[in-house]
Amino acid sequence: MACRFDLKGIDGANPLGFLAALGTLRSLTVARPEFIPKLSWKVDGVWRPTLELKGGVDKTELIDILGSYLSDQIDHPAFFYDQESIKDTTNYHLISSENT
Repeated sequence: MACRFDLKGIDGANPLGFLAALGTLRSLTVARPEFIPKLSWKVDGVWRPTLELKGGVDKTELIDILGSYLSDQIDHPAFFYDQESIKDTTNYHLISSENT
């Protein structure tokens, strides 16, 4: 049995919305590969992503799965923030509040 979820809060025409949909697909693919997640798009005033998952899962379980997976990623390098490494960049003066 396949389940479909319209991701109504995501506007696929917006580049950040498009990336959010891809990130959701990737997260589910890694967290639950047995669901064989697929992503499609439909026009509902704007481009909306739709997830299709194999197996029976409801909205609450889907949210719990994504929340748990993303919580486990807190030590991922993408979340690493080091103020000193930013100061070493060439254009730090453009974003620094120290120069205002």
